[in-house]
Order: sequence, then C-alpha cells, then structure tokens
Amino acid sequence: MREYIIPFDTNNTPKEYTDVVIVGCGIAGLYTALMLPSDIDVTIVAKEPYKETNSYLAQGGIAAPCDKFNDTKEMFFNDTMVCGRGESDTEAVNILVNEAMDNIIQLEKLGVKFDKDDNGFLLGKEGAHSVSRIVRSGDSTGKSVMEALYHLAKSRENINIRENIFVIDILTYANKSTGILILDDGRVKSIFSKYTIINTGGIGNLFEQTTNAKGINGDGIAMILRANGIVRNMSYLQFHPTVFYNNSSLKQSFLISEAVRGEGALLYNERGERFMEKVHPMKELAPRDIVSLAIMQQIKKQITPCVYLDITHWNEEALKLRFPTIFGFCQRNNINMAENLVPVAPRMHYFMGGIKVDINGKTSIKNLYACGECSCTGVHGKNRLASNSLLEAIVFGRRIARNIKENIYDIIDNDKDIRIVNVDSSYKIMEDEHTIAKWMGQYFGIDRTIAKVKQLENKINKAYCNAKKTNIICREEIEKVNMISVIKAIINDDLNKKITKKTNLN
Repeated sequence: MREYIIPFDTNNTPKEYTDVVIVGCGIAGLYTALMLPSDIDVTIVAKEPYKETNSYLAQGGIAAPCDKFNDTKEMFFNDTMVCGRGESDTEAVNILVNEAMDNIIQLEKLGVKFDKDDNGFLLGKEGAHSVSRIVRSGDSTGKSVMEALYHLAKSRENINIRENIFVIDILTYANKSTGILILDDGRVKSIFSKYTIINTGGIGNLFEQTTNAKGINGDGIAMILRANGIVRNMSYLQFHPTVFYNNSSLKQSFLISEAVRGEGALLYNERGERFMEKVHPMKELAPRDIVSLAIMQQIKKQITPCVYLDITHWNEEALKLRFPTIFGFCQRNNINMAENLVPVAPRMHYFMGGIKVDINGKTSIKNLYACGECSCTGVHGKNRLASNSLLEAIVFGRRIARNIKENIYDIIDNDKDIRIVNVDSSYKIMEDEHTIAKWMGQYFGIDRTIAKVKQLENKINKAYCNAKKTNIICREEIEKVNMISVIKAIINDDLNKKITKKTNLN
C-alpha cells in the first residue's frame, strides 16, 4: 500500500487537466517539453523560478565526442565507464555516447549559442576525459542553455510554465500515475495528466554545504518512495573537489569549474606542495572522487581547512575572457586569479543514484517518467564523468518525449478521483533543516565509515520517532519529511552495500 503525505479528496479540490505534467524547470524538464509535439498540452510546475535551478548554475559544459583531437565515440564510452568504477550500465552509456552530438545540434537549433571558431566548437578539457570534448558557452553553459530553452518554452502555446508551485505528491491509481497534488498559494489542488515526468534535481541541500541551488532536497525521490516506486544506488554521491572555500555561513557554495584545471590549474597544500602527482597518473585531472579524497587527506594533515588552486600562469585578460563568471566571483572575494591562489575544498555536488528508469526514462510506475539528476539511468555508475550531467538530461529527455509521442494518443481516460482520509506520513519533524543537513555533513562525508553511518542512522531514527502528528499543510514541513525519507533510503543503501562488500570506505 502506497503512502500520501496529507489527507485529501480530489473531488473537493480544484482540478486541472493536461496531457503531460512536468515537475521541475531545469534543463531536463524544459528540453523534454520542447521535444514534445505542439499538439500535446504540457504543464511545467516548479517550486522555484528557473534561475534558481542547478541547471542554471552549471558552469563547465556538455561532453560530446567530436571530430577534433582524434576523439571517438569509443574513447568517450571508455572514459565514462572507467570513471563509473565498473558500475555504469553499458546500454545506457552507449545511448549517451551515440546520441550526444545529435542533441547538441538540436540545442543549437533551439537557439543555444556555444563557443565556436571557424573550425567548429571550441572544446574544453575536464577531469578523467582523455581528450578535449566539452562543448561550452563561456563558463556559464547552464545559464546560456537555460535562458534559450526557457524563453522558447514560454513562447510555445502548448507549454504552460508555472513557477513557485510546490508539488506535494504524485497521484497514482493501481500503480499508474494519474497526475500530481500541488500546493498553489496555500491551496491544495490536483493536476490530472496522461503522463507525469519528474525532473526535480538531486539532493544537495540534504548537506550543510553544497554547490546546489536552494530547494534541492530530493522532493521527487521522496514522492517516488511514498508511491512505492523503485530507486537505486541511493548512496552514490559525488563531492566536487574544487569549491571556493571561505568562512561564510551561506549554505550554497560557489563551484570553481573543473575546466579551470583543464586549462592547467594546479593544486597545492598549505605547505606549497603539489600533491596530485603522487596520487594518480592524470594528476589534477583525475576522476572527481579521487581528487576529492586526496584533498580531504591533505586537509586532515594540515591546519588550514582547504587547499589551493593555482592558475597564475594565465594573465588577467585571458582569465576574464575564458572564465568571466569565476574570475568575477573571486575578484568580489578579494582574489585575483592571475595573482593569487584560490582556496578550495570538496563539497556535496551531484547525485548518481535516484529513481530507477529504463533507457526511455520509464519508472516502475506506469505513465510516470523521470529525467535528470533525480533519475538513475545507470550512466554514471559510482562516479560521474565531468560534464555528463547536462548531456544525460538532454539525451534521455528527448527519448522520453519520443516515447510519449508514440503512446499518448492511445490513452483516453486518466483522471481517476482519489480520496485519502487517513495518512501515516503527516507529521512535523522537530529538528530544523539546518540541523539535519549538518548531520549529513558530519556523518556522511567522503571518508564515511560504517560507524559514522550508523550514528547518522540513530539520529535520523530518533528524529522520526520524536516527530509530532500534524494536520498543517506547509511546504517547509513537507520538505523536512521528504529530507528524512530520502536520507533513510540513502543510509539503507549505503549500509547494505558496505555489508555486502565488507568494506568501510565508499
């Protein structure tokens, strides 16, 4: 029996109807909507404005095998598989590699401007890539893509974008998605749809410090868990190695793109020693998990809680041209990248696990799809290759659109009313979000052990047991319940994997 988080009756709430409802307004959601035929009505709902998505923050670019630098699809495939630590899904990676460039070209047709010269794309290089293959738009690729897609979607008559709408739950009947339950300006409403697509992003804000935008709490994953949907690899988290370090209490941390190291930046500890040479043959461009762990090991041996990124071999004008966003941020924090070392430390960045989907984005619940960071296609395995995240979103988003197009006209009626009187999930977590996120940082970091994870488990279980039953329908309280349920799934997956493999390290 599935759970809902609040009691409701769709007979007594305002109802809306659409062909496809998309939850989330990042690249995955916008691109999927634009790939659907114009005679299909699409409603996009998002709890934050489009500029407050992880997609908008993305700096580096989109990986794709190009003709330059003797790159091949086979090389890109191998780089992705190696980075995934042998746990990437072969079929999904093949699809990613083979459909990459077609989707880059499609983005251009939709109005996205990438950096080019007379010979084609200007390609960047990032960690664990054997050649330069990152298609980019300055150092704010996500912003460029999002601006183009968002404004194009707004202009389409069949696409209705509604921001600042909180999705409470997925509506299901007989293990079939029928739409969503929303909180709109304090009122509970239902949106019935033939298909539902979850694009809610990752789980970054489960941590005290993260590169993620605010509101990225794993909401979509929590909704899937309540609907008895299948998730996988919930403990596979990626910490970005080079996030700007300061003493600020701000939760969202500024990422120093991997592309900076791709342009020759080096890492030094507080003693001025370059340490990555002894760690991995690719040195500063080793896979992210290796670089992050190496940095944490350095931090443990020194007083300073950070290491330093050095790109002072570039002059100021060149840095402003190549990395305008990053240079400007550092300058506002009294650091001139052309003259000063940049303090960096690892922070929670990306989620490789999530809602289990097939190669067409289908979840275990009929008529329900998931795409982007909230989904788990199996592409990333245990560790994501740099700049494969936006690529995964567009490749599988287009496949979802194609699959819906092939089947939607066969669905006649999908608006079954639902009445839920008693719920077990409607309760108030007494701890605040900051406390919960602080626990994750303390006990579920890069170097976590079984003992630490069990300490976290005890705290989460205690928070759950101390929760108070409530009838208050409030976004903040629902978000905390979502956080707890996702963390419990992460802990269970982590302990199961560690016990199975008899190892302490992730």
